[in-house]
Amino acid sequence: VSKANKDATQLTNVMTVIDRNGKNLDESVAIKLVAQNRVISGLSKELGAVALQSAAAQAAMKEKNQELSSDVAAQKRDLAEANSKLQGQRALEAARAKFTEDEAEAYLQGKNLVIRLKQVNFASGRSDLPENSLSLLAKVSEVAKSLNPTLILVEGHTDSLGTAPQNKAISEKRAHSVASYFKSNGFSDTKVEAEGVGFKKPIATNKSKEGRAQNRRVDVIITPELVVE
Repeated sequence: VSKANKDATQLTNVMTVIDRNGKNLDESVAIKLVAQNRVISGLSKELGAVALQSAAAQAAMKEKNQELSSDVAAQKRDLAEANSKLQGQRALEAARAKFTEDEAEAYLQGKNLVIRLKQVNFASGRSDLPENSLSLLAKVSEVAKSLNPTLILVEGHTDSLGTAPQNKAISEKRAHSVASYFKSNGFSDTKVEAEGVGFKKPIATNKSKEGRAQNRRVDVIITPELVVE
């Protein structure tokens, strides 16, 4: 039955070719044309299959490239984070090496370097920089320049003696005095900000003379420029 079906199909195809090309077309030629058409049809199917395989391969390659791009981006982020931490550690060690324990305390706060000044002792009720604090501020300036900072934030703090408005006002004036020093000593093109915190962020108790002395302080917060190597 299968052979009869094939023969019938072959005969139909031959007759169709003869009809298309004229009654005078030799049957043997018609048979060859049918065979050629069959080959062409088979090649077309193979070409279609190859095209589908190629499209699938391209889609797989695109997905793989996207995965690789994602991996590269993640590696770059990790490198940037590691480099940032390394810069921070280097800056921290450099800062600690410059200051004595009585002068300042340096520590990292996220990506920022905080230098807590201990020897900027303003006169009572005054905001002009004490003469003996200039050498300490020069050291801070030197550390900040090594970081090529995008921001220097100066925070002024007080103890809890006096009213909140009074402490807020004097802490702002003192912070501005220190910020002005930086602006006049190499940071005219750097963003330098000042903030008066008053007694809202104590680091010691305000119930003792020693604790109040620790709370009367200036913090210099340096945001370094991140450089990916």
